[in-house]
Amino acid sequence: MALVSEGPPKKRSKRRDGPPFKCDFPNCNKEFLRSEHLSRHQLNHNPKKIFRCPRCDKTFVRNDLLVRHERRHSQRDDSKSSPPKQLSSVNTIVRTHNCSAPTPSPHMGENPTPNLLSWLFSEDPESLDAVNSSNMDSAEIDQMFANNGQAFFLLDGFENISSNSALFSDQPISIGSTETSYMKNEYELNDVLLAEFKTLIPALATHPDFLQFKLEKMLRTYWKYFHPRFPILHKPTFVASQTPPSLLLSMFIIGARLSTIFDDLYSPDHIEDPQSFADLIANPLRWHIFSSPDFEPPATIWTIQSLLLLEFYEKNCSSRKMHERAHLHHGTTIQLLRRLPTLGGTPQKLGQPEDVSNWHSWIEVESLKRATYMCFYMDTIDAIMYGHEVLIYAHQVQLTMPVEDEVWDADLRNFKQVIKRAKKPQRFLLVLKNLLNGVSTRTNAFGKKVLVSGLSAVMFQIQQRDLQLAFGLDKFGASETAKNWRELMTAAYSIWRNDVGVSCCSSKTAIENVKAASGFMELSQKDTRCKCTVYHMAHVCMSIPQYDFLIFAGAPWRMNVKPSSPLERDAICKRVLEWTETKHAKVAVVQCYLLLFEMFLSPQGAPEEYEYDYDADRDLFFRSNPISIALLVIWTYVFIKCGRETYKPQLPKESGYQYLRRIRSQFSSAAGCVLETTNEEDTGSQLYGKVKKWTDVLDSIPDKQNLVGLLGMVGHKMANARYSIVKELGKLIVFCARRSSGSSQIILYDMYD
Repeated sequence: MALVSEGPPKKRSKRRDGPPFKCDFPNCNKEFLRSEHLSRHQLNHNPKKIFRCPRCDKTFVRNDLLVRHERRHSQRDDSKSSPPKQLSSVNTIVRTHNCSAPTPSPHMGENPTPNLLSWLFSEDPESLDAVNSSNMDSAEIDQMFANNGQAFFLLDGFENISSNSALFSDQPISIGSTETSYMKNEYELNDVLLAEFKTLIPALATHPDFLQFKLEKMLRTYWKYFHPRFPILHKPTFVASQTPPSLLLSMFIIGARLSTIFDDLYSPDHIEDPQSFADLIANPLRWHIFSSPDFEPPATIWTIQSLLLLEFYEKNCSSRKMHERAHLHHGTTIQLLRRLPTLGGTPQKLGQPEDVSNWHSWIEVESLKRATYMCFYMDTIDAIMYGHEVLIYAHQVQLTMPVEDEVWDADLRNFKQVIKRAKKPQRFLLVLKNLLNGVSTRTNAFGKKVLVSGLSAVMFQIQQRDLQLAFGLDKFGASETAKNWRELMTAAYSIWRNDVGVSCCSSKTAIENVKAASGFMELSQKDTRCKCTVYHMAHVCMSIPQYDFLIFAGAPWRMNVKPSSPLERDAICKRVLEWTETKHAKVAVVQCYLLLFEMFLSPQGAPEEYEYDYDADRDLFFRSNPISIALLVIWTYVFIKCGRETYKPQLPKESGYQYLRRIRSQFSSAAGCVLETTNEEDTGSQLYGKVKKWTDVLDSIPDKQNLVGLLGMVGHKMANARYSIVKELGKLIVFCARRSSGSSQIILYDMYD
């Protein structure tokens, strides 16, 4: 009995250490029923680690509290967002607005052999589910898309990182010397770099803009105005003093070019002659990159980035010589990309918590992905804008979409928290298929550029197939879908423009963080001009070759290809005459009118009417070429359909602004609808329907031939531009104004002088 009676006292002694558990911190008398609650409470007094919210800078002593707080951010964002639009597939849109036309089959042919086009345009939900749920490897995708070219296949990036990796650990990451580098002025150059610049390009030493503070200003300009549109470099890890000289020189070129737009003439660091400075670097830079040991496959990522920035400048900002050089060497950059490994190793095999290289490996993989997408964008968009041959096709891009901007912009301290709540990027081809089939697709501004590149690549592939059908070479045969491919692509671009891209006039389509760039008018949401001209120009590209309408307008040759005889020129003119009778010609002309309305007029129904001026040398979005092309397409169609404005030289009947405002008003009245291109509420289907209505009334609009005032206004602006390609088009537009005023001359022999 004694042994039994000794038990209870021991239990009572344990109860004396039990609840309530009191906090022993001075002046804190809180009590808790459970010891773990006390432990969590004590973290408020003596936190082991501070967790900071990257969105609002609030701090927390526990990670679970931060996660709960971030969830509230997401919930508030979801509640503020507008309700999702009712989306439609391209096949549904075409059937809805073409009731009298044959209903397209969802399959491109009767043969069941899998191919890119039948898969992309298929509305079969089982097809979507199958691809969504399966983890197809590159070999399976190659077979489905009949891939005859090499694919760009990279590891997915962060989405395959193990949850046990250092990046997801709650343990603090030891930054070591890395932190010291990032705490410095990231734009600061040093004497060693300046000396290396002069060694590479000796002529820089005597240029008035080759000064350290001016070069640093060019870097700041690059990051402030170019990077938001094309975020291919990783800002959190950028340190100028640790960046390869060739990449810095490429950034100087872009920064110098943009300084002509933003520079203050009276600022002490004013760039005196940015054009000559940029050309001075650009001319020899390509050869320096080619001769570098890092150029040999597998090329370094900075080599690819340098070539892409240089090519962008050469094609869009420089002389005809450099423009043609960039086109010739564009394929070289693509071949380098096709020979690149994943660089940083496999993201799944990450190191220990103190291993910083894991983050850098992820950056290398994502940087290579973004460089590939930038090259893809330039390949397809330049093919549309300049009539170049496309070299990358949609089925060859087997990457996931770019990660969210919040992840890409996160520094090492915030990365592991941001990456936890980020959505996993989907495969590019699956997102493209979702877009075509009316599945809601949300992405950032760079992702929107990727998707419009994908649509454009599909368009070029269908054009090639159309040519094969004409020669009887396509084994799948013709179907209603194949015959109506232009209508399907018009619907696809409408979906991209309004359902994915919000509106091609919205700054959100160009850059993700509009508020951060609100100091500049062209990037503000108040600016209603078109920010993505490829939407309009794609309809021209799928309708008529640039060579044909430029030769008809009076160009003596194009891309060094000259009509061999008067008979060949006559044959070209005959093709253009036949083009004006097609339905797709009217769509192209309406899109060209829409672009000019957006670029020169305030929105229809705006509280105040105003006009936009245009300066080709101060255009952040480099729209001078598409504006010129749009006007030449309109002139070609109207000149054939309506003739000249007058048969003898006289003052224009209407100014350029009067003409555009009248034509837009008459379109709206005749079609019975206002095609307000800044409207973000219309779905892609509604936009497609309104464009179709405007197309149907195009020929009924009176006095379209009164173009002399508009031709003179735009032509003289372009003819005075620094950019050679636009200067030549400006001269051609002025020449067309003379033809519309009675001139009998049909060839502008000095166009390229």
